[in-house]
Amino acid sequence: MQKPELLVPAKNLECMKKVIEHGADSVYMGYSRFNARMFGKNFSVSEFKDGLTYAHERGVRVYLTLNTLIKERELEAAIELAKQAISDGVDGILIQDLGLALAIRKQIPGVVLHASTQMSVANHYGVKILEILGFSRAVLSRELNSREIIQIKQTVTHICENNVEIEAFIHGGLCIAYSGQCFASSFCYSSSANRGMCKMPCWEKYVFMEDDDILGSDTTIRPRDLSGLNELKVLIEGGVDCLKIQGRLRNEAYISEVVDVYRNCIDSYTDGSMAEDYLRGYKKRLLAISPRGLTEGNLGEKVSRDMIIKNAAHSEKIEEVSGERCVCVEVSNREQIKMSGISSDKKISVLLHRLNEGESYLKLTQEISRIYIPFREFIRDGVQEILLNICRQFDTFLYMPPMIYERNCEQYYTMVDEILKRYCLKGIVLSNLSDFVLVEWYKDKDIEFISGNHLHVMNSLVTETLEAMGIINATLSLEMSFKDAMCVVQKSVLPLEQIVYGHPELMHLKYCLHSKQNECRDCNACTVEGNRKKYLLKGKNNTFEIILYPG
Repeated sequence: MQKPELLVPAKNLECMKKVIEHGADSVYMGYSRFNARMFGKNFSVSEFKDGLTYAHERGVRVYLTLNTLIKERELEAAIELAKQAISDGVDGILIQDLGLALAIRKQIPGVVLHASTQMSVANHYGVKILEILGFSRAVLSRELNSREIIQIKQTVTHICENNVEIEAFIHGGLCIAYSGQCFASSFCYSSSANRGMCKMPCWEKYVFMEDDDILGSDTTIRPRDLSGLNELKVLIEGGVDCLKIQGRLRNEAYISEVVDVYRNCIDSYTDGSMAEDYLRGYKKRLLAISPRGLTEGNLGEKVSRDMIIKNAAHSEKIEEVSGERCVCVEVSNREQIKMSGISSDKKISVLLHRLNEGESYLKLTQEISRIYIPFREFIRDGVQEILLNICRQFDTFLYMPPMIYERNCEQYYTMVDEILKRYCLKGIVLSNLSDFVLVEWYKDKDIEFISGNHLHVMNSLVTETLEAMGIINATLSLEMSFKDAMCVVQKSVLPLEQIVYGHPELMHLKYCLHSKQNECRDCNACTVEGNRKKYLLKGKNNTFEIILYPG
């Protein structure tokens, strides 16, 4: 049985030396810019080089984290850091931004690129697209269970010409929302998670309401730490290439203990010496150092009902750190906003989040260029006639969901085919890298492809990548200032859209707040029609509407 690589975080040289001492096969770490832990300690250029030397002398690989979105004016600096790391001997670079990946591949031939979990890849189609884009490893989304991860590994072995390695998280902090698709910190605190500056609004206290009824309160969406010991054997036997421990903000003692446990467990499983009492002992060691509590999260095959911390007794101190500020406008649901100063030659696209049977959509102004309708509306009962009428009158686009899991990706993409046959659609808005398989399938059809805001256009090089992949129109990132957006517009090779009004979806969760578990139990809470509004309440006046739909 082949041992998977045990990949461990390091926030400084002392931490690196500790985790190597306790059995890390590889470490990931970042410079002081462009990494997903900008509020933590990071390496200077000289420290990073010293760390590389120390690790390589002991046969340990080192990966650089350049895993944030990059603004147009930052591209040169980010590329220079990549060149510096390659010059010093780094073994691979972890990337989120498609534009940065393109630039690095062009300027540093033969570079080894790993796709960050921030890319939201959750099925084998997404991994195949990553191979086309030049990546040699995919860090899969944490919404997948161990069987799905293994299925992806087995499938990509056959569909990928090169050996695209599969990496999965095995232990550490969890994001309750889809990584790379969460805008909560950005909109609540003007501090972007996609820029490495998440202020963790999910850790705050909320009241879960249904109209005036309280369904839950306190740590409503604050997750425990992931512990994958129960699924470790399955992942090893399934041939997963790399198992990742999360925790660059944790202290050396914590990380060292976690590494020691997983090193011993991996070795014991692969040499056949693991015993049940040993496993119980390892679990106790991990629980003793985990004030947030532990959960299997989505890794287990069974339904998880313990993902959320039960109360504030598990609270940890969160240091208040000032992040980069950007313009953020809060709009009350009750206010009417008048948009002015928009040139008359600009095209207007409208996203209809949910179709209502009582509405007359044919009265919409003919000045609207495109109508976008979410995938979930096309498979909902009772709105077929509305959809047919809208498609007859407007250029209508199917808007894909931000993530499709391995277990149902074939079903979803088959449904896309059925939708295209039933409705007269102008095109499809893609929301995930895996959706680009549709471009290949329908390249001979008269269908237009647009990239949605979940594909994060923050620099012009992203538009080059998207154009090469068949996109005719791209959506600018929600997290850009006007000034930064204009820099992209001036250099973009594609026509661009900017979202100017509406209620953006700040979080997408696999975890169901209503059933308090990570898998749908068909409780019908998301399908019952009526006026009972579900929302999270923070303080007295801050409300966040919740839309439930079957997963």
